[in-house]
Amino acid sequence: MANVNYSTFFDEVLPEVAGCIQAVALNAIRNAAIEFCEKSLAYLYNHPAINAVLNTPAYAFVPPSGTLVAKVLQVFYNGIEIFPKTPDELKSYYPTLDWRDRTGTPLFYTQDDERNIILVPMPDASLTGAIKMRVALKPTRASTTIVDRIWEEHLETIKNGALYRLKIQPNKPYSDEAGAKTNFAFFNDQIETAKSKASRGFGRANRRVVPHFF
Repeated sequence: MANVNYSTFFDEVLPEVAGCIQAVALNAIRNAAIEFCEKSLAYLYNHPAINAVLNTPAYAFVPPSGTLVAKVLQVFYNGIEIFPKTPDELKSYYPTLDWRDRTGTPLFYTQDDERNIILVPMPDASLTGAIKMRVALKPTRASTTIVDRIWEEHLETIKNGALYRLKIQPNKPYSDEAGAKTNFAFFNDQIETAKSKASRGFGRANRRVVPHFF
């Protein structure tokens, strides 16, 4: 995947906010891109397979540089789909023993932050490439680029998200509350459109069928 620098958006954004300095515009563009990816789940990614390790419950994500996992969409363990559970749900499912101590073939997964996935029960064997995931990514706050596919397909959406952030600022040469509302409405509408489109790309597979996207 090739990446596009956020400054590539300047030609679309800066003409509509005369007097805005580039650093401020870049921050608005980045924040709009992050929000778009978080809410639309449009930045789909087949995570590289991870080795399962005996008696090890937690596994760190390894997303592309400058990104974080926004949401886990599907997880397969040794070719079988496993499903998300909250800690409270796991406590109810395993009422007689702390779910954190259980070993066996993983049936579920949970998370305590956006950088790891926790398998439940923890694997009772080491298996090469046993953990496969379909995830949605988002840029980090320190990112300077975004994948070119998002730029090509969602330029107008991110542009409007950035313009909303800039125009809503008070007492600026480019302050424009009415214009900001228009940009905001377009941004949110296109997020919903992208979310609907993305959701058709990660519909649940039969739990005993190895997914075709790996």
